[in-house]
Amino acid sequence: MGKIQPKEVYEEGTDLLQNMHWLIGLRWLFVAAIIVTVLFCKYFLTLGAAYFQIGILTAVLLAYNISFAVGGRFFYRQPQLSSKQIDLVRGSLFTQITLDLIILTLMIHYTGGGENPLLFFYIFHVTIAGIMFPRRTAYLFSLLAVVLLGFLLGSEYFGVISHYHLKGFLPVELYREGTYILGLGVTLTLTLMTSVYLATTIMTRLHRRELELEQARQTLLEESRSCEISLAQLDRLHKEKSDFMRKVAHELRAPLAAIKSCLQVAREYYADELTGKPREMIERAERRSDGLMALVKDLLNLSQATEFSPATNFQPLQIDKLLSTVIEFCRPIAQEQGIQIVAQLETTVEVMADPQGLEEVFTNLLSNAIKYSPEKTEVTVSLKVDDERACIYFTDQGIGIDPEDMPLLFTEFFRAKNAKALHVEGTGLGLALSKRIVEAHGGEISVESTLGEGSSFKLQLPLKPA
Repeated sequence: MGKIQPKEVYEEGTDLLQNMHWLIGLRWLFVAAIIVTVLFCKYFLTLGAAYFQIGILTAVLLAYNISFAVGGRFFYRQPQLSSKQIDLVRGSLFTQITLDLIILTLMIHYTGGGENPLLFFYIFHVTIAGIMFPRRTAYLFSLLAVVLLGFLLGSEYFGVISHYHLKGFLPVELYREGTYILGLGVTLTLTLMTSVYLATTIMTRLHRRELELEQARQTLLEESRSCEISLAQLDRLHKEKSDFMRKVAHELRAPLAAIKSCLQVAREYYADELTGKPREMIERAERRSDGLMALVKDLLNLSQATEFSPATNFQPLQIDKLLSTVIEFCRPIAQEQGIQIVAQLETTVEVMADPQGLEEVFTNLLSNAIKYSPEKTEVTVSLKVDDERACIYFTDQGIGIDPEDMPLLFTEFFRAKNAKALHVEGTGLGLALSKRIVEAHGGEISVESTLGEGSSFKLQLPLKPA
């Protein structure tokens, strides 16, 4: 297969117009957010800021967004864009992101400079650039953001331009603290460059995969017309999808680890200087990195479960012993949350299974039961034998599951509404992964739940033949 040119294959003009429409729509939301935030900060939080200058910048942002929206109507009416019109649209997108970065820099200048958490909005712009443009162009935008940021922080630090302190937000002015400014600049620069790399890498691979899947789809359509669809081809596509998921997860792991390492270095090296809001921001970014690392781990496990073979790694396994091990592993976590684990296990229940796979399932279900249970409640793990099958129950007295969420409970990336409302971190992959592993063992997984009262997950596995 030759070099893939996604934009030539997927109607570049239409794609660019959709990007422009999306970017203009985001800017309307941003203007509204600025107005609401300014009113709230001025009249409710009584923060001191250069509101007049912010108003002028908002008006400029609104004006050029209107002009781009009006100008875009001409292109939207065209049935198909010519090469010259495509260049004009691409230039319009380039100009819009450049103006947005300049406006953002001025907004930050008038609202506290380096003391303002809006600095991290640069990440959104360079990520959008990584989605819309090739890697080289996206890196140019990240370089522009770094230059603007460096000019702003350096000019305020050396007194070239005035500093507008956000009164009432931070008790001290940090813009003249050299270690803080240096640490902030280095951390944000690394984050911007990493964001561009991640965005462009993922988009390149997605476009390539879309083309390959489209080519595969056309092949399958042709074969279906002649009733010659091959099961081997479907298996190959399924394996390619798993390989793609695994490769993307592997490529995300290293940059995420680098981001987390940089944040840890910034927090520990500047421990004395970083206090209050700056430290809170870095710690929050670390927690987000941990969540993304957990997501990458689940993606890798999910791709492995997709290729799980019943004949691989199967061996005689005593379910009661494995459950006891998992219970003891999770017991300290439960005790920290004031939850008691009650074990009701029959002895010598043996199945043919993959120990690592079932341990993953048991740990996931018990951890979920603990995670979504209130203090001073019980989580019961029971094991029974019924009709030549081992039946394992994980029962809690937690938040329960809404009946509307039940059909999607074992779907990848799905999380119930009440689970999200608790702000408990999760990837939405655990139950999907558990279901695949259990089914690969010839078993079944089901759940009974009452909203607000608790849930009971039931696993059924065939016993080891006598």
